[in-house]
Amino acid sequence: MTTAAFVIRAIETLALFSSVQAADMPPLNQLATSFNAERMAAGFMFDIEAKNNIFIHGLDINTKAIGPAKMELWTRAGTYKGHEKSSSEWRLLFNSTVQGNGLDVPTSIPAGSFSPILVNTDEKRAFYVACPKGACQGYILGTEEGSVVESNSDMIIYEGIGRR
Repeated sequence: MTTAAFVIRAIETLALFSSVQAADMPPLNQLATSFNAERMAAGFMFDIEAKNNIFIHGLDINTKAIGPAKMELWTRAGTYKGHEKSSSEWRLLFNSTVQGNGLDVPTSIPAGSFSPILVNTDEKRAFYVACPKGACQGYILGTEEGSVVESNSDMIIYEGIGRR
C-alpha cells in the first residue's frame, strides 16, 4: 500500500461546459496529497470518487526528475483493482514529456494536456501514472489500500498501489 503525491485539478460540471471559453472558465479546484517522498516507484494506481459531477483537467505528480521526464497517464471507469496487470481496459490520456521540478515539488501534467475527464457523482475512476524509464516517482508508505488519503466537497482520493 502506498500513498503517492498528487494534486488533482478539477471543476464542477457546468451546464453549458462546451460553450465556455478557456479564458471564461472558473478557477480549477485542487485536492492535494503529501509531497514528502520516502521511497520511489515506476508508477502508481489509485482511485478517486466524485461527490459532485466534476471534470478532471490536470494532475501534479512527485518525480525526482529535474528537466524533461517522460510520463504516461492512464484512466478507467471504476476501480483499478482487478485490472493491475492488463492495459486492455485502460485508456491512455497522456504520453509525453513533462518538465520535472525535482522530488517533493509538484510537477504538472497541465490542464489542456488531455481532454477533461467527466466523473459523475458517486462514480469511482481509476488513474495510473507511469514512468516508462523506471522508478522516478516519490511516495510514502500507506496504511491500508483503499483507505481515504484526502477529500474535499468535490472528491475523495483513495490509497492505491505502487508499481515497480
